[in-house]
Amino acid sequence: SKTEISLGESSTITGTTNPPITGKINILVSTDGSWVKIATVNVANGQFTFEFKPKKIGLRKLKAVWPGNEQYSPAESEPIIINVVKPAVEKVTPNIQISASTTSAKVGDTVTISGTISPFKAKTSVKIVVTAPSGTKEYTVVSSDGTFTFNLKVDAAGTWKVKARVPASAAYNPAESNEISITVSEEKKCIIATVTFGSEVSPEVNFLRGFRDNLIRRTYLGERFYQAFDAFYYSWSTPVAMYIAAHPILKIPVKLAIYPLIGALKLTALVSMPLFQWSPELASLFAGFVASTLLAIIYLVPPVTLAAYLAKSKGRRIILSNSVINMLWVSVGLTLTFIMLGMLVGADYLLTAATSAYVLLTMSASAVTLSKIILKKARIF
Repeated sequence: SKTEISLGESSTITGTTNPPITGKINILVSTDGSWVKIATVNVANGQFTFEFKPKKIGLRKLKAVWPGNEQYSPAESEPIIINVVKPAVEKVTPNIQISASTTSAKVGDTVTISGTISPFKAKTSVKIVVTAPSGTKEYTVVSSDGTFTFNLKVDAAGTWKVKARVPASAAYNPAESNEISITVSEEKKCIIATVTFGSEVSPEVNFLRGFRDNLIRRTYLGERFYQAFDAFYYSWSTPVAMYIAAHPILKIPVKLAIYPLIGALKLTALVSMPLFQWSPELASLFAGFVASTLLAIIYLVPPVTLAAYLAKSKGRRIILSNSVINMLWVSVGLTLTFIMLGMLVGADYLLTAATSAYVLLTMSASAVTLSKIILKKARIF
């Protein structure tokens, strides 16, 4: 029926005998000059049919052979040629889906765009269309297995939009993916440290920023804490920094006040860093405890101890009872319970409140506890 077929298709071979006979005819095929019998078919009233379905591509010669009987001598037909070709790929309109590793980034970050093509028929180029605040650019990647990725470096604040296109080809009709938006913001800077030390990239500030961004804020717990901390810090740091800038004489005392903070946070980082390989969330919680305790020692214990001493010298007494200390540590334990609950159910606001309370209560409990120990050792209480 067809002299050219695609691999996987079949061709119907029909024939007649003259004079009409009844019996069996052999079908032979040749690819290299030698003939091989592939089937025996029935002949009825001089007519026969055979479905030829080859398993390889290439030219095939076929002929029908009558083996002969008592009435008729052997005979064979003229060969016919059938060309078996590689099947043509049927064009499809693919469904393209893309996603981003994050939809909220800082200037200078790299966002990974991942995508899938379904159904996947053949290797294809993929156009990544990026609309940045400065304009639209197009990049090309290749998909060999139905997936593709593209690393996008966002270098300006604003909204970035990304979509992917598969161009028309032998296998595909043109298609376009969903569009995703990425919000890019300027990184918030430590304004007071910048004004005091003179550079945002000074080693002191840079080290702490790396610990914060690359470890603490990569955890769910740490990110929720910084939601509250950033809102608090940046609500007053700008006017304070401007005041310091306008009064250079303040830079030295502020620097002296900040150096212990940097030392405490650096020690916190060094102590807690190894734990991040084991459990980032617990490491972040431990870092919060260490930092809170060290900051209490530096900034709270001295004034509390001094206040108690001065009060004692004037015949007064600051009450640092065991019940107060116990109440504070129990409160710290309660915040840990709420932190675990917030992480289990994914309650962002609960976790933000609980981590903030955890830090403040740990500082308070540490300060009161250590102050009482010092006062007892000094026999003031």
